[in-house]
Amino acid sequence: MEKCKEKFITDINELCETCFIHKKIDDVRLNMIRKYELIEQNNSKDFIENYLKEKIQTANKKIENVCDAENKGGSLYRENRVSLLLSWKDCLKYYNEQLTILKNEEQNHSILLSHASLGAKYNAEKLEQGKEQDKERETKQKNDYDLLIDRNYNYRHDLKDFQKKAQIEKLQGLTNYLKFLSDAEEKYVNAKHFYTVWGDGTLRPIGKSEIYGAIVNFIKTEIDKELQNAQENKSVTNKSELSISQIALIYCYEGKIITRENGNEIAKDYGHNSGEKLFQKITFFSSAQNRKGKPSPSTPKKFQNKIALLESVIEKLSNEAKSRATDELNTLKSLFKNSDS
Repeated sequence: MEKCKEKFITDINELCETCFIHKKIDDVRLNMIRKYELIEQNNSKDFIENYLKEKIQTANKKIENVCDAENKGGSLYRENRVSLLLSWKDCLKYYNEQLTILKNEEQNHSILLSHASLGAKYNAEKLEQGKEQDKERETKQKNDYDLLIDRNYNYRHDLKDFQKKAQIEKLQGLTNYLKFLSDAEEKYVNAKHFYTVWGDGTLRPIGKSEIYGAIVNFIKTEIDKELQNAQENKSVTNKSELSISQIALIYCYEGKIITRENGNEIAKDYGHNSGEKLFQKITFFSSAQNRKGKPSPSTPKKFQNKIALLESVIEKLSNEAKSRATDELNTLKSLFKNSDS
């Protein structure tokens, strides 16, 4: 932790093994990979290639901005800049790797076509004709049913895959997640037939099955659970009364993720307008030192304000998170008691 304060670290291998930045990089990478996998499954190669190029350009710009900020900012909040720099460098590495894989696949495909015999080309043309005929039959079959499931909710007929997509939607905030579940429930319950994506990318009809029944049950359970949790949280506190700092601390102790992408949605959920401020606060509180260490300057008033902030969120936490927060509050109180202030 101290190392990334003293030096602007540009190589992840230079971080201390226990540094909080490792976890932040892992969280960013997981969210990035999940998002890319969904885009890869549902879009053309041209779209994916353009997406990767745009992300590479964005990552390079972000890295440049962080380095400029370091040159201007001195040592204050250096660990946050190190976290941002290493996260964007990790993203840049991943996007470049995926772009290389995509281009290699295209190159190999071109080589195969250039060396193909006339007979192979003829077979390829016949295959394409067959696919077009399959699409025509598929369109006719679709028109025979009253309601269809689109690719957003039925890209694979598997409960595990649906749960994976649900977890990604959940990261965008409670309002977005409940809307996703409600829309999916309506489509799955009302549809007479379902479609699944086959290996060739076409949609084929199948009847209702136990798998889809399991998905519907999962949706109903999730809606009931989230509504119950929301009701319990409402009885504990009025969200609009929570400050940005309180929200950030609660999310930090509960292990929930706030990013620049979902920050605005979460902030609005609590009656605030700035997702950027919320993102900056949780970045700050991600450091245990910033939560339980001496304030700067370590005046009695600063100590009392910091202690009051921790005390204000403890009763709003789950039991596991409450235990952790209480330990850190006791540490802070002990520092205050033994301080010279």
